[in-house]
Amino acid sequence: MSLFKITAISALILLSIQVAIAQSPANLDSLTQALNTAITAVETAKEVYQQNFEADASRPWAINLTIVETDRKARETTYRYAFNLGDLDRYTISIEDSKKELPLEVKTKNKKDLIKYYEEGEFDGYTDEIKIWATDIDEARAIEKLLDAAIPPAEIAWSAQYGVEAIDTDLRKWLVSNIKETAVDEDEAIRQAAEFDENRKDQILIHQKSSKDATSTAMQFSLADLDPKSLQFEIKNEALFVEGQTRKKTDYIEYYENDVLDDMKDEFRVYLPDVDLGRQMASVLDTLIRFGRQEVENRLPVPADYDDAVALFESALNSFSRGATKVTQEIKIGSTTDYTLTEQEEEDAEKRAYRFDFGDFDPAEIEIDVDKTAIAVEVKVKGNNKFIQVFENEEPDDFDSDLRFRASDVENARQLQALLTYLAKETAVRPVPVKDWAWLKAAVAEGAPKMLEQKLALQAGADKDPCKITFTRIETEKGEEEIFEFNLYDINGEKADIDISGSEVGLELETIGKEDIIKYYEDGDPGFKDDFTILFSDLESTKIARATLKSILETCRSED
Repeated sequence: MSLFKITAISALILLSIQVAIAQSPANLDSLTQALNTAITAVETAKEVYQQNFEADASRPWAINLTIVETDRKARETTYRYAFNLGDLDRYTISIEDSKKELPLEVKTKNKKDLIKYYEEGEFDGYTDEIKIWATDIDEARAIEKLLDAAIPPAEIAWSAQYGVEAIDTDLRKWLVSNIKETAVDEDEAIRQAAEFDENRKDQILIHQKSSKDATSTAMQFSLADLDPKSLQFEIKNEALFVEGQTRKKTDYIEYYENDVLDDMKDEFRVYLPDVDLGRQMASVLDTLIRFGRQEVENRLPVPADYDDAVALFESALNSFSRGATKVTQEIKIGSTTDYTLTEQEEEDAEKRAYRFDFGDFDPAEIEIDVDKTAIAVEVKVKGNNKFIQVFENEEPDDFDSDLRFRASDVENARQLQALLTYLAKETAVRPVPVKDWAWLKAAVAEGAPKMLEQKLALQAGADKDPCKITFTRIETEKGEEEIFEFNLYDINGEKADIDISGSEVGLELETIGKEDIIKYYEDGDPGFKDDFTILFSDLESTKIARATLKSILETCRSED
């Protein structure tokens, strides 16, 4: 071909490109037609490239780029790239510097393998870039300019046809109808079916079964728990799928094998037949996450008052079977709360009992916790204090700083979490009852454990001074006696701390400034100390004793 003819053809191509861009940068049809005109046959030193850039008439963003490469021995190889023009990254368009040819290269956004690649008519996987040859630098720059102009309107055109706004049916119904059997390889297909819970509209159950495997699997979760930032459309070998994770990677997705709960995970995957549907499904899921969160929020209990919260919590704390474990929970809520938990798996059963005050729980530390398939709401005591009394065989055994209430599923756990938070806040502001001197003396006597006697009394000869106190402690088995004589107004009420050791709970009292002014007798031998501890039968009595002592102490100081 003569130089004059080549120059004339290039000039004609450049003119058509200028016209296409000048007409309207957003006119995708004219831009793809101009690219069709611009991308033609190119002869290099060793090969001839017959190139055809063709847009789908009904989907102008869908491109087929066919390249027939002919070498000097007249051997032909045909390549084809099928892709969405809007998937290309306009900022990666580059003209390669080569001595023997002048190709343009352009990659997909984020270098994702979204371009279908065929060789000799056979599908050969996905790639992340295309290459186009140009005759000279002017033609290469013109094609570069056209591609740069065509990508944004291609994105808009795709969204108009495949965006969420283009779906004219309920998005949940759309999701169900598009989760179906999909080929993931030449000889493997994944059978899929989805259904929504009619009562919990955000909860979806997805069944999957490979044509190569006899095992059927299923996953169930609330759309509200998905992290929209994690949603990705991916391609691996020939398999296309949308995958995502839960917020904070919490194990809120139930996984079943042959209809039996097998595990809890933080991720899901749905297979799809093509790129367009994959990208569309990711967008639909993103929209449905917001819907799901509103549904979950609408179902959370909002108690009218404390009594309503108690009734709601007692109803939500149910007994159930989950996997191979049968869970029985009983609760009695009063001034303190008694909670009994029994877990049975086959012949093995474990029963534990607890006593606690909701007001001791830290509202900021009430969390849903998942361990394998078991779901619980874990509460922690403020300051990590061991204020939860544990019983074994109905006898006090120990104290702990945390407790786990069992939940039948994530939905139930959310209900329990909301109610526990309410109860913790409401109970914390309730004042501790203040009793009188007679009650305090009786509580001290009754609080002594086995082999120990305790007595609180006015000091001998101090009948007219209720602020002079004697505390006596006797170990009956050893016959050892301790006596503490002190003035109530010398005790630091702000340092009256609850002290827990093993199964014993007491009130530790110390003097102001930790002065050694408490007269102390050990088996008759005198001395002085700055503190001592009174034991009580339970945590509730200890709290009441502290409040009562503080009240009496304040009266003593006001009269001093």
